Amino acid sequence: MFASVASRKQFAAFGPNGTGKTESIKDFARLIGRQPVVFNCSPEITAAVAQILGKAIAALNADHYMIVFDEYNRILPKVIVSCQSMIEDTYKNYMTFVPCFISFNPSFKNKAFDYSTYNAVEFKVPELKPIIESFVADQGFIEAEKFAGWIDNAFKDCKTLKMQEQYDFGLRAIKHSIMLAGTIWQEDKKVPQEECIGKALRLCVKGRLIDEHKSFLESSLRKMGVPAVTTEENAALTLAQLLKFRHACGLYSKTNNHRTMIDQVARSEGYEVQRIDFNAHTPDQLFGSQIKKQWHDGVLTSTLRNVAKTNPKTIIVCQGEVHHLKYEPLNTAFDQNKILVLMSGERIIVPAETRFVVETNTCKNASPAVVSRIAFVSID
Repeated sequence: MFASVASRKQFAAFGPNGTGKTESIKDFARLIGRQPVVFNCSPEITAAVAQILGKAIAALNADHYMIVFDEYNRILPKVIVSCQSMIEDTYKNYMTFVPCFISFNPSFKNKAFDYSTYNAVEFKVPELKPIIESFVADQGFIEAEKFAGWIDNAFKDCKTLKMQEQYDFGLRAIKHSIMLAGTIWQEDKKVPQEECIGKALRLCVKGRLIDEHKSFLESSLRKMGVPAVTTEENAALTLAQLLKFRHACGLYSKTNNHRTMIDQVARSEGYEVQRIDFNAHTPDQLFGSQIKKQWHDGVLTSTLRNVAKTNPKTIIVCQGEVHHLKYEPLNTAFDQNKILVLMSGERIIVPAETRFVVETNTCKNASPAVVSRIAFVSID
C-alpha cells in the first residue's frame, strides 16, 4: 500500500468476504494521516454518478483524504469504464492527487473489470484458531484456548452442512459470536464463562440454521463439552435476544409471514415498528435521488431521519427479497460503522437504539457481504 501511494499506482485488495480487505485499507489510510472515504459500489451506479464522484474527489483536500471503492467489480460493465477513467484522471493531476484504492470479491464475476494494471494483493482466509483465541482473550475470557477450540470446531462443523441462502460461517460471523459472548458475560459476571460461550453460539449460529441442521450443531456442541442451555429456545426468544446485541437482524422463512412475531417481540422489548416493503420500491425510491440538482429522500432515508428525531428505539422492518441492488447501500448501516451513506455523499448516523429487521423468504440474489451483516433467524 505504501508503494502504491509513493509510486502513484492504483491498489486493489481482493479476496473472500470477511477477510478484512476494506478495514485494512481504512487502517492504512489513518496510518498515513488520511481520512478514508468509503463508497459502496453497486450496479445502480451510472456513468453520470461516476462523473459526479470524480468532481467530488477532485474537490477534496488532496492531503487529507483517501478514497476506498468497496465491492468495485459490482459496478455494471458499461459503467466501470467510466469509473476507471475517473480514477485515472485523479492520479494524473499531481496537485489534487487523492489515492483511490479498491476492494472486491472475485467470486462476483465482471468481465469488464481488469485489475492486472493494479498493485493487487490477495486476502486469503487465514488460520482461524489463533485469531479466534485472540478475540476470545480480548473479551476477558480466562480459558481462551479452550473456548477458541469450541468456536473453531463449531464453525468447521457447520461448514460441512448443505449451505442455505441465509448461512454465513465466515470470520465476521465468528467475531460477532465472540463479541456477543463477551457482552453476555460483562452484563452478569456471575454467569460461568463457558455458559456465555454456549449461549452466544446458540444465538448466533444455531438460530441461523434450518431445523434439520439445528440438532446436528447441538450434538456437536455437546460432544465438545459446551454446556447445554436451561432456558426455552424458540425463534421469538432468539430474535429478542439478538436485538439486544445486534442492530441488523433477520427472519428467514420459505413459507410464513411472521409479522405477528415481530410485533410481539417489539412490544415486549419496548420498540416501535416501522415497515417498508422493499419489493414495492426501486433503489432510488428507497434511498433517494438527485433530481434537477436537488436531493430528494427515499422512503428508507426519510424513515431513518424521522426515527432519529422522534423515537430512536424503533425497529425498521425491511420486507421482501434480499436483493443486492437494494441492500448493498445498507452495508455500512448494518455493520459496526452504523452509517447510511447516500449517493449525494451525505452520511446519516443510525441511532444506537434503532434496529433493522429483515423479513424475507429468499436471499438468492443477495451478496455474501449483505448476508454476513444480518443476524438471521431461520423459521420453518
